Amino acid sequence: MHIRALFFDLDDTLLETHHAHHVAVRRSCERVAERHPEWTADQMVEAFTEAYRHIERQLEAGTLKITSHREFRQFSWEETLRSCRLSPALADELTDLYLAERRSRYALFPDAPAVLDQLAPEYALVLVTNGLGELQREKAAAVRLERWFDRYAVSGEVGSWKPDSGIFRRALDLAGASSEEAVMIGDALERDVLGARQLGIRTVWIRRYPHLEPQDGIHPDAELADLTGLSALLRDWNA
Repeated sequence: MHIRALFFDLDDTLLETHHAHHVAVRRSCERVAERHPEWTADQMVEAFTEAYRHIERQLEAGTLKITSHREFRQFSWEETLRSCRLSPALADELTDLYLAERRSRYALFPDAPAVLDQLAPEYALVLVTNGLGELQREKAAAVRLERWFDRYAVSGEVGSWKPDSGIFRRALDLAGASSEEAVMIGDALERDVLGARQLGIRTVWIRRYPHLEPQDGIHPDAELADLTGLSALLRDWNA
């Protein structure tokens, strides 16, 4: 069936997030080490990563309710400091520092604008992204995604987090397309590829970073190092 709708992940597919997040965390953890020299920045990064992943799993499972981006970051730092037996009083300062460092690095990947310019006139584009609505829409606005997107399926707003099928069903509704007419493009094999394939949506794995490795049992329909080959791939599929 002819492809009419394209679903794009945001973080590390269109928007550079991996480096920006890690730099912001590192700067914040260096601040903690300055105030508490008994802890190194490396130790704090490890503690933060563990706390952050635990909170993220709770959000995705629906066992923790946080609606504000700042609340999420504040809670992450509070839990990190508590895990290190440090006072959570520093969390407010760390939240401000993290957010400032992160926002200063919001940027689309260099290949994204030209590809989206090519695709927007031909396809219904939907942003399908995990995260709190406030945060994901802030990122989208910072890099002017409204140039190409007017349809957003954000997990924090939909109440369904990839790879759950609910967020993909919402994207199909927004696009007015069937599963056979849609393609999901993203960097996360489990969230983007496996989630979409459960509904019969074709998938393109964007493998920008060397740390992204194949996973047994998850097979994207195509793999690209970036977005530059996407238009040609879609033309081939529609031929």
